[in-house]
Amino acid sequence: AVLYGVVNSGFAVADLLAGSLERFGSEFVRTGDYDRLLLRPRPTLLQLMGQDFQLRRLGRLTQALAVLAWALWAIGGGLTLAGGLVLLLAFLGAVALFTGLLFAHSALGFWTVESLEIGNVLTYGGTQTAQYPITIYHRFLRRFFTWLVPIACVSYFPVVFALGVEDPLGSGACFQVLAPLTGPAFLLATLGLWRLGERRYASTGS
Repeated sequence: AVLYGVVNSGFAVADLLAGSLERFGSEFVRTGDYDRLLLRPRPTLLQLMGQDFQLRRLGRLTQALAVLAWALWAIGGGLTLAGGLVLLLAFLGAVALFTGLLFAHSALGFWTVESLEIGNVLTYGGTQTAQYPITIYHRFLRRFFTWLVPIACVSYFPVVFALGVEDPLGSGACFQVLAPLTGPAFLLATLGLWRLGERRYASTGS
C-alpha cells in the first residue's frame, strides 16, 4: 500500500503538470502548430504544459494519497522521522522521474508523430510495475527499472528504508536514502533530449 501510494501520487502530480504533452507529436508537430509556440517569448515546454490543464486528474492523486495515508496509519509507530523524510524524498523523486518520462515521451514527437503507445509503456506501464516490490520481477527488469529508467529508485528502495525491512537485493541504507535523487537527474537528462529534438525541428515544410 505504501508503494502504491508513493508511486501513484508521484505520477498523478506529474500527469497533472505535464500530462498534456502526451499527444505533442500528433497535435503540434504533425499539424505545424508548434511553430506558433516558437514565436512566443515563453519556454515552449511551459506553454505545452498549460495547453490542457485538467483538474479531473486530481482524482488519481486523491485516491493515491488516501491509500498512502491509510498505509501510514496502519504502520502506526513503525515509521521514524528519517523514514518519513525519505518517503517525502521518494515522492518528490517520483514526481521528477515521471515528469521526465513525459518529457521524453513528447520529445519522441520530433522524430515520429505516432509515439503514444511507446511512451505509455514507460509511463503507465512503469507506474503499474512500481506498485509491487521490484524483487518479484526477472533480473533484466530489475536492472532496467533501477539503472536505465530508475523507477525502483523512487519507490522500492526508499520504501524499504522507510519501513525498516531488510532488502533481499542487498542494497545498503546509504543507497536507499540517496536513490530518490535519480528522479531529478533523470528529469535533467530528458530536458536535454527535448532540447536536442527542438534543435532538430524543421517545421512541416508547408
